[in-house]
Amino acid sequence: MSELPAGWVMRKVGEVGRVQLGRQRSPDVHNGPNMRPYLRVANVFEDRIDTSDVMEMHFSDEDFGRFELKDGDILLNEGQSRELVGRPAMYRGQLPGGCFTNSLVRFQASDDVEPLFALNLFRHYMRSGEFQKIAQITTNIAHLGAGRFAAMDFPLPPRMVQKRIVKKLQGLQARSATARNALARVHQLVEKLRQSILAAAFRGDLTKDWRAKNPDVEPASELLGRARVSGPVKRSGSRRVVAAESGRANAPAGLPASWTSSPIADVCPLQPGYAFKSKEFARVGIRLMRGTNIVPGGTRWEDVVYLDQSRAGDFQEYSLAAGDLVIAMDRPIIAGGIKVTRLATSDVPALLLQRVGRLRPSAAVDLRYVEHFLRSPAFLVHVAGQATGTQLPHISATDVGSAVLPLPPLEEQAEISARCEAALERARSIAAAMDASAARLEVLDATTLTVAFGGQLLERAS
Repeated sequence: MSELPAGWVMRKVGEVGRVQLGRQRSPDVHNGPNMRPYLRVANVFEDRIDTSDVMEMHFSDEDFGRFELKDGDILLNEGQSRELVGRPAMYRGQLPGGCFTNSLVRFQASDDVEPLFALNLFRHYMRSGEFQKIAQITTNIAHLGAGRFAAMDFPLPPRMVQKRIVKKLQGLQARSATARNALARVHQLVEKLRQSILAAAFRGDLTKDWRAKNPDVEPASELLGRARVSGPVKRSGSRRVVAAESGRANAPAGLPASWTSSPIADVCPLQPGYAFKSKEFARVGIRLMRGTNIVPGGTRWEDVVYLDQSRAGDFQEYSLAAGDLVIAMDRPIIAGGIKVTRLATSDVPALLLQRVGRLRPSAAVDLRYVEHFLRSPAFLVHVAGQATGTQLPHISATDVGSAVLPLPPLEEQAEISARCEAALERARSIAAAMDASAARLEVLDATTLTVAFGGQLLERAS
């Protein structure tokens, strides 16, 4: 900050308030007669303190006097990612009798400083990258440092001007919050729309008019009788899922007359990955697709393991091709979505690793139709009910293959896929527009803070 408005002075953070690092945790304070709750970096978000996960440790009377939290204290993340280092929030009595650890830095404003003015200045420093500039960066974390923080510039207007700036910021931030909440509600409605589109697709509602115009297509039951998948994969320890015979008796109630149903494994070959051992991984070669490489509707290859290329020919049944459908079996559900995707040309060549399944079509199914089903509410409920394990929820190939797939005639499957894709693309466009609006709000908020601490906010408002 170069030129300050008339009446403003430049001070250092440590000159206009008390800067203090919190209490360090150590084994000798895990238990004791004076156990008290404390805040740590996991509790302090931007302008928000979350007390849903609070821990305790022993504080002597002397330590409690030093580290007890007071109303108006500003707590900043001492250690965080580069983007979030220094993330600040104000303590407003959320944890009576609480203290704080050295993962946080406390700022207690002097009589010359409005605490909310300081809070917003620190938010500005985080958003504008000023905290990043002074932070000490290690491999995975950035440290603010109490001393470096205390030496930062603090532009200080008269107390009455601080109050006016805070009041103006509060009004603008309230409007931004209202807009942000409205955008979040639209996102929720878009997700409900997406789920309703998929639910309608697999009840037959989405193509009711199509069936009226195409009454002479071959019923799915006749097609199914000719196209069931059978026979195990030969390699030991990896077998294709083969479900029991099924027909209309297993079908969800109310399916159209030309439809039937089948376990997925009866109509769509499902190949589990091979259990390569970590000692077999190489630095270069052919990529091995793991569950971590799959996200809902896409792939990510930042973290890759390889098998020596010379061995790839021995594992052809585990090879992947563009257009294959793959599903992760460890943590199969993230952010409300199934970790399933169709592979692009850039994803291959690659081999399946254990805990990932590959699906390819048979004569009875359009693979795009199966892909949409795997993202439907019905399959989400099925997977959630089958998953085992708390720390690492997982499903098996049998769990996937046993899901009952409503099965229309092949021509109608293609029509359903096309209509789903068109409707879901419209939903994605709405969501993208909402994301763009949210991003503009973030830029607006950051610009507002920059203007405020450059001294122009009140000038523009007048």
